[in-house]
Amino acid sequence: MHGSGTGFLITNLLFFAIFIALFYFLLIRPERKRRQEHQRFLENLKVGDKVITSAGIVGTIEKIEDPYVVLKCEGTTKCKMLKEYIVGYQPEYEVKKSSEEK
Repeated sequence: MHGSGTGFLITNLLFFAIFIALFYFLLIRPERKRRQEHQRFLENLKVGDKVITSAGIVGTIEKIEDPYVVLKCEGTTKCKMLKEYIVGYQPEYEVKKSSEEK
């Protein structure tokens, strides 16, 4: 009778360990990698880059003052926003920039 309780405990611990491993490899690790890539992207931003923000604002970086960025939008409009809200380059700018690097 006592042996069956030990087997049940080991099975539960094994199930819990597998659950933790799946949780790590499917959720935590990819999110950490994405966050590191975004941080590298933000560190490589420079004046003149054409970017898009998480709010959908499109503009050109005019000035970088950590942790803020001044974007020049349409005409003479300028927006000062946190650097972390920049999500990527403008799609057509990214294609042009990658072709210039080659």
